Amino acid sequence: MIRRLAWFLCALLPLLSACGDGGTPTRENPFVPLTSLEIRAAAGSIAAGTTSQFRVFGLYSGIFERELTDRAQWISSEPTILTFSDLPGEAGLGKALLPGVVTVSASYQGFTAQVPATVTVMVLSSLVIAPASSLENPQVIPLGFTQQFTATGTFQGGATQDLTRDVTWASAAGQFSVGNGADQAGLVTPLEPGDAELIATFQGVTATAYLSLASAVLSEITIAPKLSANRMTMAQGTSQRLTATGHFTNDSQRDITAEVVWSVSPTGIATAGNDPGSEGLIEALIPGTTSVKATLGSVNGSGTLTVTNAFLTEIEVTLADSDAVIAVNDTTQASATGTFSDLTTQDLSLDVAWSTGDGVIATVNSAGLVRGLAAGEVEIIATLDAITSSTTPKILTVQ
Repeated sequence: MIRRLAWFLCALLPLLSACGDGGTPTRENPFVPLTSLEIRAAAGSIAAGTTSQFRVFGLYSGIFERELTDRAQWISSEPTILTFSDLPGEAGLGKALLPGVVTVSASYQGFTAQVPATVTVMVLSSLVIAPASSLENPQVIPLGFTQQFTATGTFQGGATQDLTRDVTWASAAGQFSVGNGADQAGLVTPLEPGDAELIATFQGVTATAYLSLASAVLSEITIAPKLSANRMTMAQGTSQRLTATGHFTNDSQRDITAEVVWSVSPTGIATAGNDPGSEGLIEALIPGTTSVKATLGSVNGSGTLTVTNAFLTEIEVTLADSDAVIAVNDTTQASATGTFSDLTTQDLSLDVAWSTGDGVIATVNSAGLVRGLAAGEVEIIATLDAITSSTTPKILTVQ
């Protein structure tokens, strides 16, 4: 009876929360009202002539939080000092123009949050491009694939800032294209094979990344996580995110989870996600056996998935900070492991409903990211199918 009720609630939930890609609600759940907003800035001080990303989160009755950056209205008290873009995809992106102090406001559904922002004149002393590379160990990018790079600047005095959107990206010899500005900044697309250099420049300071643009061919795809003999087991009504690794003829490897096409056969037993943000997300529907496949061109990797009718008996919560202690305004990642009636265990971090015992001390979002708000002790709770982790409570200390 409990399982049937759980399945009914699962079917009803999308109608109540209108979930979009990756399970992020696209409209508010009327049963858990929005109670406040909180702005989080990428940097305390912003260098004049650069951009900085502001993000705003809605706090819902002290139970959980949800990012609302794309939905909020952003306003600067002094647009001549700091201004916000109205372009699609640039919500919360502040452009620092002149030195000074402003108040940044984000408004949504009658709530407003404000934070001060300081724009200063800072002199850049160094740039670092990530992922790291060297002449001896270049970043390998097969033709037909892309690679995202970021640039971090360190200023005189030690302040650091993400300058990915501010630097000028360039190819030393034109063997690849690279995005600039807000649109795909730092995204490299190989055009021809060979060794190449990616250059980032800002305020006269330059950083170089070394690339190997390979004409290597994709030869194999492996799927993880997996059990022995490429077999995976999941309980019905649960989900798991898989990754695909591409193996190339030059012995290089890379994560191609977002590039492959995910599928299951026969259908009906499980579904496989391909939408942005949900690539490789497998949802187990009914008991049975099916094949999970990741395909790119003529190459595919597969594994056998068995969906069982085992029911959940216990949930255990663990925290990335093993001592379960974080500072105010710091975060830690929570994970949930379920034990089932057949004694198997499974990661349920994507399936459980996350909450905290005291929303004044800490909040947790739908992905299990916990943020400390005030000093104290608080329980981090995961719930699924009327089973809660409170039987073996996980206590977080915020100090």
